[in-house]
Amino acid sequence: DSTASAQFGHQDYDLRQRGLFTIVNETVFWDDKLHLTEKIFQPIVCGSPFMLTGAPGNLEYLRSYGFRTFSDYIDESYDTEDDPDRRMNLVVAQIEKLCDLSVSQLRSMFRDMQPILDHNRRHFFGDFKTKIVDELVGNFDQFIRVWNNGRVDGREWYLHPDIESVKRTLLR
Repeated sequence: DSTASAQFGHQDYDLRQRGLFTIVNETVFWDDKLHLTEKIFQPIVCGSPFMLTGAPGNLEYLRSYGFRTFSDYIDESYDTEDDPDRRMNLVVAQIEKLCDLSVSQLRSMFRDMQPILDHNRRHFFGDFKTKIVDELVGNFDQFIRVWNNGRVDGREWYLHPDIESVKRTLLR
C-alpha cells in the first residue's frame, strides 16, 4: 500500500523466509560508489542467503562492517569486476548455477550456510548499530571541523556538539 522503499512488513518477511536465496539489486550498480541501503539488510534480518548486485566492492564493504558472505557457495568474484556489463554477466552465471541445483542440493546448502546466517542476524541486531553510529557521528564531526577550518569569510559553524553525548543518544 506504500511506495516507501524501506517499508518491510510481515508478508515480505514471510516471503524471504520461504526462499532459498535472495538476489539483492542495490540502488547503485553503474557508478563506482560504495553504497549500501536497506535492500541488503532485509535478507540479513530474515536469515536469507544473498547475492549483492551493486557497484564493485560493495560485498567487501559489507564485510568490512563485520558481515559474512557466501563465497564458499558461490563465486563472489563479480564484486571485483569494474565493467558493469561483465559484472552483471558474472552475477547471472552464478544465478544459473544455483538454478541448476536440485531442491535437495539447495536445502543442504542452506543448512550448511546456517552459521553465516545466524552470525549476520546477530551482528545486525548487536554490534552493527555501534559501528554505524560511530561512523555517522565521526563523519559529522569531520564535516564540522573541515567546514570551520576552510571558511574564508570568517563565519564558523557555531554548533559543535559533544560528540560522545550524540553517540550515547543515538545508541539508546
